Amino acid sequence: MAIVSYAIGIAEGSLFEIKSGFCTARWFLSKKACCPDSSSHACAQWRPWSDILRLAGAKAVWANFAIFALATVSLAALSHAVTSTTASPARATTAGKATRSFAAAGSGLAEVQVIVSGVALPGYLTLRTLAAKTLALLLSISSGMCIGKEGPFVHIAACLGNLSCEFFSVHEAGRGRRIVGASIAAGVTVAFRAPISGTLFAFEVAGDHLPLEMLFATFFGAIAAALCSEMLNTYWSEATLHPVGRLQGWKWTEMPVFVALGAMGGATGSLFIKSTKAWKRYFRQIPVVKQSAMLEVVLVGGATAALNFWNPYTKLPVTELLLQLGAPGAEGIDPFPTGPVLVAALIKCALTVVSHGIQVPAGIFLPAMAMGGLMGRLVANSIQAFAIRFPGVIPVAPESYSMVAAGATMCGTTRLSMTVVVILVELTGSLDHMLPFCGAILAAKWAASKLERQSIYDTCLASYPFLNAHSPTIPDAELCDVLAWAARPWEMHVADTRVVSVVDAEKIHRQVVQADGPDRCIPIVRNGGLLGVIAGSDLGRALQCASGVGCNGVETIDLTPYIDPNIVAMDSHSSAGLVHQSFVRLGQQCVGVLRRGQYAGLLHRRDFVEFLRRRR
Repeated sequence: MAIVSYAIGIAEGSLFEIKSGFCTARWFLSKKACCPDSSSHACAQWRPWSDILRLAGAKAVWANFAIFALATVSLAALSHAVTSTTASPARATTAGKATRSFAAAGSGLAEVQVIVSGVALPGYLTLRTLAAKTLALLLSISSGMCIGKEGPFVHIAACLGNLSCEFFSVHEAGRGRRIVGASIAAGVTVAFRAPISGTLFAFEVAGDHLPLEMLFATFFGAIAAALCSEMLNTYWSEATLHPVGRLQGWKWTEMPVFVALGAMGGATGSLFIKSTKAWKRYFRQIPVVKQSAMLEVVLVGGATAALNFWNPYTKLPVTELLLQLGAPGAEGIDPFPTGPVLVAALIKCALTVVSHGIQVPAGIFLPAMAMGGLMGRLVANSIQAFAIRFPGVIPVAPESYSMVAAGATMCGTTRLSMTVVVILVELTGSLDHMLPFCGAILAAKWAASKLERQSIYDTCLASYPFLNAHSPTIPDAELCDVLAWAARPWEMHVADTRVVSVVDAEKIHRQVVQADGPDRCIPIVRNGGLLGVIAGSDLGRALQCASGVGCNGVETIDLTPYIDPNIVAMDSHSSAGLVHQSFVRLGQQCVGVLRRGQYAGLLHRRDFVEFLRRRR
């Protein structure tokens, strides 16, 4: 994972800067690498495109803008083109609507959570998805859109964990899911160079499905990723996000400001979630936009270029912006005047809303932190003006306010608490700021929960059969009530030899795939008893083997190698709460229903999730 992060970090710097110019010494270098010793913006070896075209004045500005916009849109469109290579066949969602998804699109964290919980999502952790997501992520973040790479890093790490299971022949499904869950830590570790945060993140988002004995393995993987990342960064220091540096000391008179910043960041995060819901409900339902994901990507890329080019803060890479917000003494555009910072904050908020959910690899961690950091700087400017008029009343540390507000907005968006606190500590190296960070994050989570019940990840999980282990609302119903609502007509009856007719198997397989997708389980029944289940994808493989070379004229197939006998069967009068716990704790795809010891039906996880949502 460290190698993937390192490669993306190096290539990103060059591709991002190519929109503005190139290095005459080595064209593939970024501006910072081209002019490492330059103490100002002037650099003889770095030439903007207007110099190459020999333009000056207004013509030079508009030429630079045109090339900047063209490069931004082109990189975004290429990213979507690569992402579309991972398109899956249309499948039925929990709402019963047929949708087509891209395995490499979005953050991927929600999908990893679903997989770790025990739900099979074919194609999401394959080598093809890994390659496509890595390349598409490089292109999307290089375009300058308001997206992050931290969530996609988690998905990439999960892909690597799944591939390692295949390489080392880990066939037990439960153990493989635990390894994938432990791999989550490596993705966050290389993104923030924070191994403790990565470990906490893995258990905060997937702790219901990660046993405590996986703590050492998770931490070991995070430490290994951090060590490899540090070793690689000795050769190229631009590859990952650097610690912003130690913050100035704080005093108790600042504590109310930190708590207020936390509440403001939490409110901002919740308003961001509401805005993304509204954008999805209205704009993405426009027929022309709904039918063409590429059109939306191009429109967002064009809007990003048109707004970012004219502001010195939005034009920066988001990692560089955070570094400058957290380190006021750093070289660049510090100090931060109020006017441009206010405009930058508004632009970042608007573009982050419209960029979330487009069909390219996109994370939310750093964009949320950038929104909060800019707002924190605005608050710092206001307090500085107050301190000038009333000196000695309150000390002012603008970088502290920026980092606190950045973490609070991230918490309000993701509802992560301990992880965000430790990320801030590891980024700043300021252990003495632990109390302000904790106070701000608690205020942020409280404010966000009051304004919006769901986190940004909960909105992404809505289309998947994901069950929360701590769901507070389980209806007072029995298993037979759920089955009566969600019954499926297909089942396969076999004799003592577990052999079925090819014609019957093809008919059932066709019905299942068209109606519910290949992950649907099919019950195998013999003499009124439930022998086990077979997944639609496994039945398809059995039919392919039966129609292979040398099998012409085969009329029956033996399903013994494909049947999963480890199926939980429950009495039809079992409570919905017990069914919920069996799905969550055991990671089952389906539950058999028995009536007086005889098979009565099969309840799939997806149907149970939809039943719970309709009852709430």
